[in-house]
This record gives sequence, C-alpha cells and structure tokens, in this order.
Amino acid sequence: MKAALGALLLPLLSACFVYRPASPAELRPGDVTAVELSESGAVTLAPDLGPRASRLDGRVVASGDSALTLAVNTIVRRSLEPESWSGTVVRVPTTAAAQWRVRRFDAPRSALATAGILAAMVTTRLVAREAGLGRGGTGGSSNGR
Repeated sequence: MKAALGALLLPLLSACFVYRPASPAELRPGDVTAVELSESGAVTLAPDLGPRASRLDGRVVASGDSALTLAVNTIVRRSLEPESWSGTVVRVPTTAAAQWRVRRFDAPRSALATAGILAAMVTTRLVAREAGLGRGGTGGSSNGR
C-alpha cells in the first residue's frame, strides 16, 4: 500500500520548474517571479531594498500598467550572498527591471525526473530481491541446513 501511495505522489515530488522570460503585462497575482534590476532601478529601489540590489525573487501580489507589487522572498546584491526576506511587499516600477522572469512548470523535465526516480526504485527493488533482502533472508545460500 505504501509503495502504491509513493508511486502516486512521485510526480508531485519530482516536479521541475524553470524561469522563463516574461513581460510585466504577462505576470499575474500569485506568479513566482525573478526580477533582474537595472542600475537605475537599483538606485530607485534602494530606499526600500537597501544598497546594491541586483535581483529580487518573490510572488506577484498585484500588477498594474506601470508597476508590480511583489512579496519579496530573496534579494541578491552585487558581490554579496543572497538575503532571505520574509515576504516584505515592495512596489517595483516596470522601468526598474532589466528583465522579468516567471517560474513555470516544466512538463518534459518533470516526466524525465519521475521516470529516473521510478527506474532507480525498480532497480533497487530487483537488486534487493536478488540478494534475498526484504524477505527475511540473510542474503547467502543455505545449502538446506
């Protein structure tokens, strides 16, 4: 029963996502996005984000013609390690970004990952069965004694 449940949940656990270029007009509330800031955008947003921000990762809260509001999860600063943020809401003018990217489900990668995991599980099971493991066996031959 556990094996069947695991097989049913496997596609959810092996889902792959990619970031694809997007225009601000394509982004909708709830979308996960990565925003590469332009030099001038980093300066414009410095009062809200601090100095030298180069990329924001977060979820779109609201979208408009001239700005998107993001719940920021991560800020990458030039020459520094990424910083985790707690979902602080920041209004990002569309002109502040050099590039917008949106996270999307990647069906081919997910199928390949699921197939690879299933193949590994089947191989492990076959090897264990061949070695006599998992059936209370010791793995060696008994010669009837």
